[in-house]
Amino acid sequence: MNTNFNKEVIRELIDEFHFAFIHSNKSHDEIFKGLISQYPEIICSLEEWNDLKQETKEHIIIRAKRSLTTI
Repeated sequence: MNTNFNKEVIRELIDEFHFAFIHSNKSHDEIFKGLISQYPEIICSLEEWNDLKQETKEHIIIRAKRSLTTI
């Protein structure tokens, strides 16, 4: 899977990705595809991410973290 992730978002989710990779029976690609389908902002450009309100960014991160820890 060749996807360009938003580094700002991934930096916030790295621990949760690690948890999901270890504790789920899903492949990395399945986890990434599922997360992208729920939160397409994780692959938006840095400029697009910076254009979002801080509150919106925080809610996206919180929801993505919750999704990853419940996989």
